Amino acid sequence: MQGTTRSLLLFGLYVLVGFAIEVMPFVDRNFVAPFIHAITAVSGGLIDLFGGAATVTIDVIQSRANGFAVKVDNGCSGLEAVILICAAVLAFPTTWKLRALGVLFCSFAILGMNIIRIVSLFYIGQYSMKWFEWAHLYAWDVLIMVDGLVAILLWIRYALARTPASASADARNP
Repeated sequence: MQGTTRSLLLFGLYVLVGFAIEVMPFVDRNFVAPFIHAITAVSGGLIDLFGGAATVTIDVIQSRANGFAVKVDNGCSGLEAVILICAAVLAFPTTWKLRALGVLFCSFAILGMNIIRIVSLFYIGQYSMKWFEWAHLYAWDVLIMVDGLVAILLWIRYALARTPASASADARNP
């Protein structure tokens, strides 16, 4: 099997496994829900740190000034984007050490941008629901995708410069 075909098949397999694991009730209850609560707490803490007066209750950030609230749901946690980007990194023909670095770098890029997304939506929604809906459904989806693309391209460039020729040749010719 050629390297490109192998990488595409591995990517598809990793995506399917990642999403299957994410929706398992045990994982949802013991990992996804606490992760969402943590992302909500970090976002609310940043809002408070910069004078935004927010109250965090589990997965909801509410303005103490006007009552507007955002709820961080399953699809808003950034985990789906992390699963996709990790699948791409893991399918790339390089060393496992470089893959581990790629998973960390790309995951932090996505999750950091997602926190910025949540904070910005908290502020946008206080001023205009029309703009909130647009930013939530369109602008931020594109920005998260671009962030993931830039992160993975930077990592690929880094990985290619450090991948031994034998590792990439082995990956291309199993």
